[in-house]
Amino acid sequence: MVQARLWRKTTWIGSSVAILAVGLIGFRIWHWFGSAPKEVLLDPFPGTGLFGQTMLAGKDQIIFLRGGTLARNDMQQKKEIWSSSVIDKAEIKTEVAKELQEAKT
Repeated sequence: MVQARLWRKTTWIGSSVAILAVGLIGFRIWHWFGSAPKEVLLDPFPGTGLFGQTMLAGKDQIIFLRGGTLARNDMQQKKEIWSSSVIDKAEIKTEVAKELQEAKT
């Protein structure tokens, strides 16, 4: 009876230590490989714009609207498919000049 109790206690302690070791090793492996975000696509637009919008379009493609530029990129090949400027700077200058002229009069 005493020997059976000793083996039960030894088995319980050994199992607990083994489960704890496997858990710690699993956590360490996850920490090395799984915890850091992976870079899928670099910022394709020049400049320092801090905001914009993105939308997934089809398999492995993404659409960006940022800093007045609308673009579609392929995330697998990491290259731009097309882009277009949605802000006409000449039109903005014309409108500003018109507003300033109206404000002076």
